[in-house]
Amino acid sequence: MRKQLIVLMGATLLVAGASGMALPVLSAYAAETGTAAAVSLSDTQSDTSSTTSDYSTLLLNDWLSKLDIHTEALSSRNSGDFADALASGAILTAASQLEASDLIGKLNALFSEDMASEVQSGSLTAQEAAALAQTANERIAGLVNSGWSAGSHTVVIQTNASAIIHSRLRTIADDASLPSGVGSIDLRRALRDGESLVEATGMDRSALNDALTALLNQDLEAAVKEGTLPADQLEKAEKDGASALWDAANTEGYDPETTLWMEQYGQRLLADRLDPISIIQYAAAIGGKDIGDVQSNLSDGQNLSTATGMAESDLTSQLTDNVNQVLENEWKAGNLTVKLLTKLEQHAGDVLQKAVEQSGYGTQAAAGTSSSALAAESIRSIVADSAGYAGMSVSDLHDKLATGQTLVGATAVDQAELTSALQPRIDAFLNAAVQKGWLAKDNEQATKDEAYVLLNDAVTTANYKATIDAKQYLVDRLNRIVDDAVEVTDTKSDEVLKSLASGRSLQQALGVDTDSLLLKLLRKADKEINGFVTYGELSENEATALKNDYASAVTKIIANN
Repeated sequence: MRKQLIVLMGATLLVAGASGMALPVLSAYAAETGTAAAVSLSDTQSDTSSTTSDYSTLLLNDWLSKLDIHTEALSSRNSGDFADALASGAILTAASQLEASDLIGKLNALFSEDMASEVQSGSLTAQEAAALAQTANERIAGLVNSGWSAGSHTVVIQTNASAIIHSRLRTIADDASLPSGVGSIDLRRALRDGESLVEATGMDRSALNDALTALLNQDLEAAVKEGTLPADQLEKAEKDGASALWDAANTEGYDPETTLWMEQYGQRLLADRLDPISIIQYAAAIGGKDIGDVQSNLSDGQNLSTATGMAESDLTSQLTDNVNQVLENEWKAGNLTVKLLTKLEQHAGDVLQKAVEQSGYGTQAAAGTSSSALAAESIRSIVADSAGYAGMSVSDLHDKLATGQTLVGATAVDQAELTSALQPRIDAFLNAAVQKGWLAKDNEQATKDEAYVLLNDAVTTANYKATIDAKQYLVDRLNRIVDDAVEVTDTKSDEVLKSLASGRSLQQALGVDTDSLLLKLLRKADKEINGFVTYGELSENEATALKNDYASAVTKIIANN
């Protein structure tokens, strides 16, 4: 068994890539503050890499899990009679009243049609589809002539028992609130003041211990029932969990571990509130000044204190109190640890102090450092964007580029016009990067400036191809797994992050099952990666390694969150 290492403040997960190199997943806040705290999850289950599945495997299993639906569609039998026959234990041939050879042939043809659609959409390559069809043909033949059930074809990702234990440790104040009758906020305050949970609840030690472990054991037993936790690991997990909960309950000033999800949620809480425009608007409101007048004063070189007519200390104090109140409310709700709350408050205080003192604040871009990786990523879709602007297909534009033409020549759009049309897309991408915590606000303009240079070079480069760094792409995808998951499941990012910060798992926060989430995430990534290969931006070998690394890493993140 191999121990899973999660770096909860500075990195999501250290995963071994196809090259054997550890790939750290860093966050913007950790990079800026230099803070990182590693937590080693105890080894309560077998290595989750054994259950890692690539997109092809998940796709096949998903298709086979619906074999009854596919068979019913091919059968002329009444749907109710078909369902009743299956429910009574009939095999698919009997339920459909089709000959085995006929049914197998039709199912294979249907599978091939569905895989052709996957190739057309770009999520599978032709080679992957062909290999998958061969495997499917063998499995379909066996299933048609034997007993079949949907559940037997799902890919179960085993949950690390430590993740379940850590989840209960994060919500221990809430869990102790109901049996003790003491409000969860009051319990959190008591812990922050240095008391232990045993002291704060005033409960009999044994009764508190029983109440906490009962909730944990419910979660562990549910995981065993769902098949995500092996039954032979239950006893050890319950013992380890009970010990961890009791230690936490007796620890004075206990503060749960800060998770990556909490950190990302905290970043986004601060993003809007520490934006220069937001700070100026609130400062004007505090000082009772017209915002236009304040901005004019700042443009004349005044600092925010002088521009609003307030003393620096008073303005800084009120601005800081406003932000801190938001953070305190999130801590009361259990969405931030005391440790993270303190770091966020200190960071906000430093930013606001500098904002109040800086002459001409907000009237000129901060002299930050460019993120070359984000600058390059911001123009990654330049060919597709250029095609859209010129009213032509992406494939036609790529064909013209392959003959040695430039984007300007191939689109027949003037260089100044084309770059002017594409720059807003760069701006939108990098603005979103700041809001989502991928990029520090002070580094935004420097990154935009670098991206503009890259854009100007790209539109005049013959046979232009986007530069794809496979390792950086993997790091980006893992850093942004919440955003990607939100996109593929059509949910709201802020609500998902808040739910994750409170201690729920990614799949719980999204309201989807593990298989569906993994399938959708891999489909999105594989489609993008296959596109890189199609247009010569990655080799097939690089793409295969990247797909495998991503599938392995995402499986582990889901198992450990």
